[in-house]
Amino acid sequence: MIFAAPHTLSRHPLALRALRTPDRGMERFFQQALAREGHQAQVSQDATSWTLQVDLPGVSREQLDIQIDGSRVTIDTVADAPRQYHLAYELGQEVAPQGSSAKLDLGVLTLKLQRQLPVDQRIKLQVD
Repeated sequence: MIFAAPHTLSRHPLALRALRTPDRGMERFFQQALAREGHQAQVSQDATSWTLQVDLPGVSREQLDIQIDGSRVTIDTVADAPRQYHLAYELGQEVAPQGSSAKLDLGVLTLKLQRQLPVDQRIKLQVD
């Protein structure tokens, strides 16, 4: 039996946009429920970065497509790869792509993901 929350349609533009945006929480739920045991990432962190290690046997580095979108990291294989992988990880803070790196060694993908430093957006106002 499948349970789903009912959706009510509204003419409000933000409500329509919310229906079109993918629900990342639901996607994470299904990914964790359907994940094969060998594809769980080992995650470690320090003050400046995260390190993810994932077993991806049977693919070369040319067959991997790794995307960073804010705090979300996705790992996909190209269509003609001998094995297909689609993995996504949501981290607690945004990732800085310019300081991140990926290495594939003997079927183990190691991602070193640099944390995005918060930007101070305070502005000093002059009193007239």
